Amino acid sequence: MKYQVINSFPELGLKTALIFLDWVSKNPNGVISLPTGKTPEYFIKWTQKILNEWGTAEIEALLVKNGVTFQEKPDLSGLHFVQIDDFYPIDPEQHNSFFSYVNEYYIKGFGLDLDKALLINTEEISLPDKGVKDIFPDLKIDLTLRYRS
Repeated sequence: MKYQVINSFPELGLKTALIFLDWVSKNPNGVISLPTGKTPEYFIKWTQKILNEWGTAEIEALLVKNGVTFQEKPDLSGLHFVQIDDFYPIDPEQHNSFFSYVNEYYIKGFGLDLDKALLINTEEISLPDKGVKDIFPDLKIDLTLRYRS
């Protein structure tokens, strides 16, 4: 099995972005499901940088240095995106919901077509004859976990 040793998270993000864009160039109408949170931070930054600065000397040199074989700028608008999870119950417009994250960083940030996205909008999940308190009777939401050790 082939493997690569990567020395830093930014380098891992670059390698992942290049592999992803190579895949997109071969599968322009493919189905993707991408992670949220801190994990893909550098992947997202590198993917956006490469797409936004395509054709510049800096990006061309970067592509050559990394042995990229695709010649044309990948078009992500044909991709179908599937959101894999979210917190429940959470307001989908809340900045730390996965719905909000996916819309900000992948739909807008990568130029994906919203009409080709299967997203989890918790406001649209029906609970016939039940409220959230019926399903989660001891519901306590602790958002301080975002800010404490």
